[in-house]
Amino acid sequence: MQFTFIMICMGLLLVFSSLLAAWLSKSIFHVDFSTILTSTTNNTINALRFSQVITMLLTFGVAAFLFPTIVREKAVSFLGIKKKPLLFDLFMATLLFIAVLPAIESLVRVNEAMKLPSYFHAVEAYMRSMEMKLASQVDLLLTMNSFSDFLLVIGVVALVPALAEEFFFRGFLQQFFQKWVKSAHVAVIITAFIFSTVHMQFFGFLPRFLLGLLLGYLFLYSQRIWTSVYFHFINNLSNILYLYIFKEYAFFNKAEHFMRESNLISIVSLGIAAAIFLFLANYYSRKYKNRNSWIKVFSTSSLPEAEIIKGKLESGEINAVIVNKRDSVYPSHGTIEVMVNKADEELAKEILARNDE
Repeated sequence: MQFTFIMICMGLLLVFSSLLAAWLSKSIFHVDFSTILTSTTNNTINALRFSQVITMLLTFGVAAFLFPTIVREKAVSFLGIKKKPLLFDLFMATLLFIAVLPAIESLVRVNEAMKLPSYFHAVEAYMRSMEMKLASQVDLLLTMNSFSDFLLVIGVVALVPALAEEFFFRGFLQQFFQKWVKSAHVAVIITAFIFSTVHMQFFGFLPRFLLGLLLGYLFLYSQRIWTSVYFHFINNLSNILYLYIFKEYAFFNKAEHFMRESNLISIVSLGIAAAIFLFLANYYSRKYKNRNSWIKVFSTSSLPEAEIIKGKLESGEINAVIVNKRDSVYPSHGTIEVMVNKADEELAKEILARNDE
């Protein structure tokens, strides 16, 4: 029932945001959306970018912050926004992206070459026509005639989708499925499937599904939404950089063609990416294996003070408990300890140190 309600709300949000974006764009830019893909004026391109941002934020962004209440969770806490990104996580995400890029390019080629059985010819023709329309829209969004256009496209095409989609798909939906099916791996797979499907690009389904799996596991293992946001961002950014800077150079064109066409490069790419992935899985497993082991981070003789410290730790997304070791006969003897999971010890001490300052 919750899932059905969520899907209905998502549909309503999408319709509302699309209509609002079209109305605002027509009012501000004086553009008729029925002809937006046949015009390449600056006004049309800016209207398309504006509507992209509005639709993304009002559909996925709003949903990510509203829907956790459905499962009785606070949005900021459930999404894990307060957990700051770690340099190690970002560095390993960068390595993983570089390693898997040739495999993704190869999957693009494989997916584009796929054909449906002859009795689905009409369906395939419709899908390919949709692909062409979406490709035309993306081409307009990626039009860059100046450095300011380049920066604007980074914000519209790379940053906003990375934030809005990761908050919704990984931050909310993946955790929703994990609570429902009681399996983190199944939740990652289901979310990746939905993530790829909603983009409405059948001939780009496989590479986007692989991307969804990587994003899901990065979030699952690092336990930080910013890791998957960063990975999503650099994936989007790489396409923008290629079009704006590298496409003019023959070397990079040959490199892209080679990555797509070489099966050996794809196999090596998948092998290296798998090795990095297994290393990360093992690293995070060891890092969090003692997460159910409690360790003392603060002690006091005042119960109200312990409650205040516990509240500050919980506001920083840390699960904390109070252990009262005072003597029941002689309350002045003994202490009250605030304890956290072993995995949260470092972050808890940072929060307490800031509190002391």
